[in-house]
Formats: sequence, structure tokens, C-alpha cells
Amino acid sequence: MEFPKTRKDGTFSFDAVFALEPGHGFGGEQFAVWLADWKTRSSPWVREWSSGKTEVLKFENVFDSVPELVDVNSDSATLRFKGKADRKIWKEWFVRLSGDLIREQASVTRLDSCKDSGPDVC
Repeated sequence: MEFPKTRKDGTFSFDAVFALEPGHGFGGEQFAVWLADWKTRSSPWVREWSSGKTEVLKFENVFDSVPELVDVNSDSATLRFKGKADRKIWKEWFVRLSGDLIREQASVTRLDSCKDSGPDVC
């Protein structure tokens, strides 16, 4: 089974649910600020391979924008990722962002789940 499922136009979207510490106080505005800052300092990403090859990767080539916070409550936060038709390296960006979020925000403890989202998922 393919994840995330691709729409007819080649785009995709999925929700990632992150567990939060009880009583975290990490709300929507803090998520928005952190995500915008993360994109500024992380893209472009110059990836160097052991072969010596260098690759310049841009977040905006894979995703429409930084993830959108669609829900935050006492124990979790849900981010929606909206991808473009060029999906070759979406996993690399997702792993990088998720790892940085968990490392840098003490209130975010782990990635709980991912699921397809949005209309017309086929």
C-alpha cells in the first residue's frame, strides 16, 4: 500500500500526530513560529554523500508550505503536510523536520502516527 496516497493531480497530504507532555503549554503560535524558523534555517539543505557528491535540496520543491497545525490539545498536536507532485524526497524532509521538532521542543515527546488526509485521496 502506498503512503501517502497520491491524488489524480500527483499531490498528496498527510497528518502527523505528535505526542505532547501533559501540561505542555505549547500552543498554536509557538508551533507556527518554530515551523517558520525551522524552514528558514533548514532549507536549502546541502546533503553531502560519502561518494563526495553534493545535493542541494529545497523544502519548497516538495511541500507547498511548512506544515499546518490542524489540532493541538492536552496530549497531542497534529501537523498537516501538503506535498507537491515531485515527491521523491518527501520522507527525508519529514524525518528531518520530525527529528528536529522532538529534539528541540521538550514538550514534543514522539511521533505517534501518520495518516492520509485531505479530499480526493485515491
